[in-house]
Amino acid sequence: MAVSSTLYQIVRYLSYKQAIPVAGLDQGNPDAGWGTTLIIAPGLYTVNGLTYDLRRQGLFALMAYDATPPSGPAPYMSAGYQLIADPNNLDLLAVARGIAEMVQYGYKDEGLAAADWLATARTRKLASRCGPLTENFAKPIFASLGVPHRICRLVTGETPTDFDDGHVLSEVFFNGRWRLFDFPNNLAYTATGYTSTDDLLSLTEVVDRGVLNCVFVPLAEQEIRAEDPTSGMPPVGIYGGMMLKTEEDTREWLRRVYQIPGIDTSDGKTHWYLPSAYSSRASYITGLGPNNIIETEAAWRALFYPGPYSTSTPVIRRQVGG
Repeated sequence: MAVSSTLYQIVRYLSYKQAIPVAGLDQGNPDAGWGTTLIIAPGLYTVNGLTYDLRRQGLFALMAYDATPPSGPAPYMSAGYQLIADPNNLDLLAVARGIAEMVQYGYKDEGLAAADWLATARTRKLASRCGPLTENFAKPIFASLGVPHRICRLVTGETPTDFDDGHVLSEVFFNGRWRLFDFPNNLAYTATGYTSTDDLLSLTEVVDRGVLNCVFVPLAEQEIRAEDPTSGMPPVGIYGGMMLKTEEDTREWLRRVYQIPGIDTSDGKTHWYLPSAYSSRASYITGLGPNNIIETEAAWRALFYPGPYSTSTPVIRRQVGG
């Protein structure tokens, strides 16, 4: 396919605070055309006659415009995302950062059918809060890559507001251990700093240390979608601008919510464990419904973190600044 002389086309690799240009190569023998699905393997891909080297794992974005294309209707315009991932040699942090880049905090897309989330993300950024984002977007992406994923939940042990008392997150099993990703807040966590995915902590390790005692690994810049509130929906733009505007605000929100952990099981139940400091919140947890079960600490750890987790993790109940 010949390259149009009036084509304006940009491809960039997107990651945390990065938008790296990718040059188009006017060459043959590409692996395939620009994908029709969100997740594709590393390789050479062609769109509008130009071939791009997409062998780096993570997120690539494209924007194309041609006022006078040589064939077809004018003007021609296209845009989209491609998440590059190799299940046999997965760059977990690059893929996680790609997921985070495709979502902003809001609720515009929470009404999408579960099967439509990945297809919609092919052409534009999604807007969602924590629950639908984790269940309908992060979970199927990791499932398609053969990476075990489970839904984690958190609630505050402090006085509830009945508005922002909890949170929903992702935990994936990689290189023999569970790794926590807070996609709504664009964060993962380590104990002393990031050198490889082996440094990424699990939910139990983050809660035991206290989230503010962990080193934050940013996944993407925070984006708040300014949406007009509809019936029964919160003004997320105003809320996000007030509560998550500064690093100090975000740290306080995390401190308040990362207190009582729960994890979903395949039978639809959520199993919680109450640290002793929050034992008074038992009635709140059971009041969430019959599928919410409170376990002893030992039973909860044995169920979700057998082996080294129960012996190698230092338990630090007091958080810095908390």
